Amino acid sequence: ESILLALNPADVHRLSFQERLLPYADRSGIGIIAMKVFARGEVFGPTGPLRSAEAARGYAWSLPVDLAIVGIDNVAQLERNAAIASAFRPMAPDRMAELEAATTADEERINFYRRGSRRDVFGSERRRSGVVY
Repeated sequence: ESILLALNPADVHRLSFQERLLPYADRSGIGIIAMKVFARGEVFGPTGPLRSAEAARGYAWSLPVDLAIVGIDNVAQLERNAAIASAFRPMAPDRMAELEAATTADEERINFYRRGSRRDVFGSERRRSGVVY
């Protein structure tokens, strides 16, 4: 059994999988797959609060995950990811807290896929129908 969870530094700000599901999955021996590590690049880069993909990747890898899915555009990125993974050391909790704090102002943009965000494309249908998902 495994579970696919959106995990990045902004997760702690809205309907947190880290708080609600990650501990349960870890305790239960369920395989944990991190997704939305980069949130389509919203976590890092010119408009993101983090300056590097390494910080976002390192954050997710420092959680109790078995696998992290990250998108790549070319073989060079794949090779760089492999090199980073080979040298990886878990982040200290205070460094992880710094990254979480850095995402506070941008959490809605980063968590665009979360229920209740302004980009929640199904929000109006949910409210109109009265069905809670």
